[in-house]
Amino acid sequence: MKVKAWKNSTHENPNVCYGIKLKFIDRDKLLSKGYDHILLHLNQKEKPAPINFSQSFRHGSCPELRSTYIGMWLKQQGLIPWEKGFPPILMLTHLHDNHFQLKIIRE
Repeated sequence: MKVKAWKNSTHENPNVCYGIKLKFIDRDKLLSKGYDHILLHLNQKEKPAPINFSQSFRHGSCPELRSTYIGMWLKQQGLIPWEKGFPPILMLTHLHDNHFQLKIIRE
């Protein structure tokens, strides 16, 4: 599924939180599987990062998965900062069970 990089503040804010934003329908599909977290494969050489679902993700008010792991990965990929209104587009792929992989879509 296509997702967008997400942030809760300006890039300059030292407390900015990064994550990925799913479409609500994709978030609902993920929740319907009964997971309370996913294991996100960001780099092939490293263990997958545990991404816990926040209360607001689980109960409908926000479609963002937030994590310092995602923020560090976005920085390592050179995707931070991005132009306002133009977040990077990413591909979130289901591998098996609650394992997912995040990759950059080059357009």
